[in-house]
Amino acid sequence: IQSNNNSSLFKKGDNFNVVQLEAERQRITSLLRNNGYYYFRPEFIIYQADTLIKPGKVALRVSTQPGLPRNVLRPWKVGNISVHLNGYNNEPPTDSITYKNMTIFYEGKLRVRPNVLYNQLRLHTGDLYSQELQEKTQTNFANLGIFRYSEMQYTPKDTTHRCDILNLQINTVYDLPL
Repeated sequence: IQSNNNSSLFKKGDNFNVVQLEAERQRITSLLRNNGYYYFRPEFIIYQADTLIKPGKVALRVSTQPGLPRNVLRPWKVGNISVHLNGYNNEPPTDSITYKNMTIFYEGKLRVRPNVLYNQLRLHTGDLYSQELQEKTQTNFANLGIFRYSEMQYTPKDTTHRCDILNLQINTVYDLPL
């Protein structure tokens, strides 16, 4: 956050603006979420404003809520990646194949080449989680034009306090053929 201080929406001497406070909260959250902080949310940022120090001026302090859970305050890496290809009528997968570091679960016959799916990924095993790369991956899957929808689910690899790995599961349903 300190290294991106020059991108702050607040500048000394600016008028106090509540809309700008919310925009800065979103900017900081995006910055954190693009650098591994998967569980961080805008509501975790609080402002403390002091108007008594200097009349007509606001001394503003930005911080996080006290007592945030440990998982919010640590960066997370991507672990195992799996793609679940449900059938046209949402039939669950019955078979699987591993391609590079991705496991593909599919129903019936595999209707898309594994390398096509792999090439849509912008997040890979060992990468820091990034909201921006997640959105690009979702867009890439949508642009294939073969899925009714796709969603991404992240779950911690284990329940230990030291765990910093999120397994990624991409769930899709084939769109009906034209």
